[in-house]
Amino acid sequence: MIIEIFYELSYVESYKEDIAYMNRFASVSLGRFVCAVILHLSVIEEIEGALIMMKYAVNHEYMFKNPLNAYFMAFMQFFITTLVEVCNLIVILASNDPLNIVLNFVAVCIVAEFDNLVFASQRSEHCTKMLEDNAIAEKILQIQHTTSKSCHVDELSNVKDEEGNYRKMRIVYNDRPCFQKFMFTLYRVCRVWYVSFYVYGLPFLAIILNIFIPAYVQDKTDPV
Repeated sequence: MIIEIFYELSYVESYKEDIAYMNRFASVSLGRFVCAVILHLSVIEEIEGALIMMKYAVNHEYMFKNPLNAYFMAFMQFFITTLVEVCNLIVILASNDPLNIVLNFVAVCIVAEFDNLVFASQRSEHCTKMLEDNAIAEKILQIQHTTSKSCHVDELSNVKDEEGNYRKMRIVYNDRPCFQKFMFTLYRVCRVWYVSFYVYGLPFLAIILNIFIPAYVQDKTDPV
């Protein structure tokens, strides 16, 4: 659904024209900012949860039958949720009156919450009950390893490897296999982007682009 929305935004000329000549009235600008902030606050927890799962999967690969699948699912949650928010930003920027802004925002919100609605409809399933039981999750998904430099290199965790030796608590980057280095580097890139820009900066793009895009288009169309 999100890919289809992006396809329409990319190839339908009316959307491009609406974004280029967007309305800059104060009421419309305020509506765009409010809608961007509301969706941002509703999905930020999912983004943070995806980053935690990515780090857990790459640091505790022995806990999974296929750690790559676990890491990939967490990354897809991070990527798709971010894509939903970017899509919402583009859609509300292409709306030039308050009513259309709200209607388009609600439509994207429904798409963003679709996975939660499907999960909520499976309340009677045993797997759903296990996932909602915090006691089980805390017992199974305990964090046993870290990459923090405050942890000594020789410090051991409570988990034993296949040979019966305790695993090291701190995981050094150079000791990782090649593909794990790529997975951890990707996690770090996502984490840096999340901390440095996403948390506080993304909603304000609704205001920044609301000002600069029309100004840029006007400069291009003005006669020299």
